[in-house]
Amino acid sequence: MLLRRVRRRLACRLALYSDRALALLECSAPVCALAYTGGVPRDTLVVFLPGIGDFAEDFERRGFIDALLASGLPADAVAVDAHYGYYGRRTLLARLAQDVVLPARSRGYREIWLVGISMGGIGALSYVVHHPGHIARALLLAPYLGEPAWIREATHDSAPLPGGESTPRMRVQRLWRWVRDQPGEDALRPKLYLGYGLRDRFAAANALFGGYLPAQHVLAVPGAHDWRTWKRLWDAFLARWAVVGGEERAIGRDDQHNRRA
Repeated sequence: MLLRRVRRRLACRLALYSDRALALLECSAPVCALAYTGGVPRDTLVVFLPGIGDFAEDFERRGFIDALLASGLPADAVAVDAHYGYYGRRTLLARLAQDVVLPARSRGYREIWLVGISMGGIGALSYVVHHPGHIARALLLAPYLGEPAWIREATHDSAPLPGGESTPRMRVQRLWRWVRDQPGEDALRPKLYLGYGLRDRFAAANALFGGYLPAQHVLAVPGAHDWRTWKRLWDAFLARWAVVGGEERAIGRDDQHNRRA
């Protein structure tokens, strides 16, 4: 497993700098995924998207699946092995739709939730922007949201983005513009949630992004860009979403203290 992990991380890093290295990352169709279902029908499916170099099974290994099952939420889960190869080839959204989301809807799931970590966070956001009707809610945990210069342009420049051009810079800026230009909290569909560590290397961009979301949908806690912080955030959001009398549970004292808009 260690050698497999090292090989993937190395291949992903190389592919960031050269498209030729994408050949090292096999992209299966359908995309590989691990399903976690109970013995009774569920209304909700939680779809997990990993960070760069991570694996689908890491969500189980890090306790995300057990925490979901223990939360009491009526939800099944699927962890998708969506590595950087799908992003580099720009096939992620098609594979998620055709292999995961639409089949789940046809099986009777009424709500699909996305949970993306780091690179998986921008993957989840991209899916929401392109297919908002497919997703009920999306949680972005310490998402990579583009380079600082791209973000500054997207948030401060009101000029329309050029059509037809599709560079990474333009694609990221369209995501920011989509969230920025939502008419208001009540109109933001699907529901977007954001969590990050205050010492995360993406914390500044995440805080800026969180300013476009309802304050109660954003949580910042002490921590860095690591699984320990992401698990703490996941546990906190699960506690909020645990349904009591048809309403989301109120935010606890610790959450109120750490929440950053």
